[in-house]
Amino acid sequence: MPIKVTNKQIKVHTDYVDFCPRWKLETAEYDKAKITSVDNHKSNKTKGDLAEPLTTWPRMPTTEELVYHQFIDSITDSKSNKFNPARDEDRRPIPKTGAMHVITDIIRLKTGDGLEFLLSKGSIIGHDAAGEEVNHHLPRPEMWVKTLFLWRNEYNSNTRGFDKICLGPSGTEIQYLKEFSKENAKELFDQRASDLINFIVKDQVSDEARMVEKNVNALKTFERFANNAFDFLWSGEYIPIQVRQELRQQAAARGDIKGNVSDYEFKGTQSASKAGPGVR
Repeated sequence: MPIKVTNKQIKVHTDYVDFCPRWKLETAEYDKAKITSVDNHKSNKTKGDLAEPLTTWPRMPTTEELVYHQFIDSITDSKSNKFNPARDEDRRPIPKTGAMHVITDIIRLKTGDGLEFLLSKGSIIGHDAAGEEVNHHLPRPEMWVKTLFLWRNEYNSNTRGFDKICLGPSGTEIQYLKEFSKENAKELFDQRASDLINFIVKDQVSDEARMVEKNVNALKTFERFANNAFDFLWSGEYIPIQVRQELRQQAAARGDIKGNVSDYEFKGTQSASKAGPGVR
């Protein structure tokens, strides 16, 4: 489905760039997990004759990763390492066209230890070999999964020292590439597909996300999102109390939050510190 892009300031890339570095980062962790031959530790070879590590711990690419690379290959000229250009009705390349990353949602995530990071949802827009526009959904390129490995120290009689032996994966950790700051948020905002961009605050512990209500225009909404504290946005304190109650009622009717519509009737005396509407 075509992505409507009205932001004319988005950078268009003609030379190849990696729009999603997470896969290289995840692969690099496996590349560090060297598997050595048992013979290196039990043979009569001298230290200088020991073989190099045979390989790295095998890694199976995810379906998401395979689909991403397949798409990138389809919009890239492998010979020139440039993105395919759009073409006019006579099939001639249109100058200064290539590929771009557009963003439709910016997410401000608060972790359990109080740290804040930025994530995004959007699409890569490029052109196939015929110059036709194609796109690929790209969720959360600002995070990656670090694989942890279990190691054991084993005595090497040949070197009379200890070698670290990789025993395999032992767990994973989520890593975030973009800390929350107004400057980093502005960088993502400048990549918006249009002024219909959504701003979201998300609590990692509860896994609940809430939409930041739109202001008079996209820039004003961005300033609300970037300039205020997370808890202020989370509780919806910038929204008039009666409007907050109406939004809660709508959320209750949809089943997005617990309770009945009558539980959120406006009484005219509620405190402005109560939480705002939940959006899943």
